Amino acid sequence: MAVFLTYAFFIGFFAYLPQLAGQTKMAPGAVGGAVSLSLASSILGSGVAALVAKRLSYYPACLVSVAAFAVVLVWIWKLPAAPVFMGLASLHGFFWGFFMPFQMPLVIESDPTRRAAALVPTVQALGAAAGPVLCSLWVTEAEARGGLLAAGGCLALALLIVTVLHVQRLSTSPLGLMSSSDLS
Repeated sequence: MAVFLTYAFFIGFFAYLPQLAGQTKMAPGAVGGAVSLSLASSILGSGVAALVAKRLSYYPACLVSVAAFAVVLVWIWKLPAAPVFMGLASLHGFFWGFFMPFQMPLVIESDPTRRAAALVPTVQALGAAAGPVLCSLWVTEAEARGGLLAAGGCLALALLIVTVLHVQRLSTSPLGLMSSSDLS
């Protein structure tokens, strides 16, 4: 469920990025630039994740990513000027790409049999489809910020689930110190 909700956040937010940019009175060419920067930043985030994945557990990666996403949601809500908006879109993209690879260790830690890991791509796809639909329930033609509330709700619920699973796993592991890298 945490993977589903995280992807609902990622894509729910991303689907309304152009409409949110339009609400800031950003020029149409700049709107496309914000979307492109977000996607390019996701590639950079994935690269950084690849460099640090062996040294960083999924839970700290999750906490840092969620903190960055919270900053993005709050600042975008304020409909900032174009340069700030583009920076925030890039920040979302970076942490979108950064956090994706850490979802597999999350699933493995919650299911050491690793059977659930085979379902991660399907769950990601379902979350990606559900996110924009959920956000659309809160978006009107004139106002897209309601989608930020729906996406933020998905993110908060995902964090709650991840935290509960992580704390449960720590309480059942020897000495409470097992990390996701110890499971491989």
